[in-house]
Amino acid sequence: MLILCKIKVMTDKKIILNFIERNYTVQLSESFKVYDKVENNTLTVEGFYEEVKIILGDFGKEENNVINIVRNWLSDKKAQLVKDLDSFVRKMDLTKGFEHISKLMLKKFSDDYKYNKAFMLEYASEHYNEKVLVPKLQIHIEYLKNIDKNRLSYDKTISDFESEMKFEGFKQQEFVREYLLKWYKDTVIDEKIDDLLSQLVITLGPRSWKVTWIGHGELNRPKIESVFGNQSPSIYEYIMKKYDQWYETAVEFAAERLISKNFGGF
Repeated sequence: MLILCKIKVMTDKKIILNFIERNYTVQLSESFKVYDKVENNTLTVEGFYEEVKIILGDFGKEENNVINIVRNWLSDKKAQLVKDLDSFVRKMDLTKGFEHISKLMLKKFSDDYKYNKAFMLEYASEHYNEKVLVPKLQIHIEYLKNIDKNRLSYDKTISDFESEMKFEGFKQQEFVREYLLKWYKDTVIDEKIDDLLSQLVITLGPRSWKVTWIGHGELNRPKIESVFGNQSPSIYEYIMKKYDQWYETAVEFAAERLISKNFGGF
């Protein structure tokens, strides 16, 4: 009797897996999804489980439960999809550029519902950026460190790297700009901002708060520009955002001091 039960469980599991394999496939995307081959649509994982429950029921215990069998199938498929994609990406000749790689990937997986094309290209793009662009950018940054910061603009950090971007696509050019922008803000701009803010004093004027730059008088936009020079609008937007944050905090502290002085902390 025990042998017959085991055979029945094995048979049920085989039937379940055959049904799932015939009607569904796992799709690798930002969040895994399940493609319904019959209905020709995509389901969330939760939606897939609910559909399976309706069609097959929810019988069996522990590892022989229908949903647990399906969960294990899904887990195995996910792992295999990631492994296959990663293996393909790592075998690519990265020296030919990302545009070449993306064309090969789209050609290989053009009729495959297992891979979301946008996610697949993003995955390859991140690998390419890490292995090809980041090492080049690190060398470029070492070169930038030797330039006088007072003469170094964000535009120059980009223009001196343009020859390396000549054959790159939009996504890679965007990655380079964001990478260099972060470095430029974190090193060149933030250092200048911190130095300027350390020289500012805030006081209460007749009608509003007044910011004074020690040794230079009341602070205004032209004086700020004299510190940072010719910068792109995005850099000045970043500078003013940092200044606004400082201003809000400075007003709060100045107001507390004023209240404490005039009202004894009441």
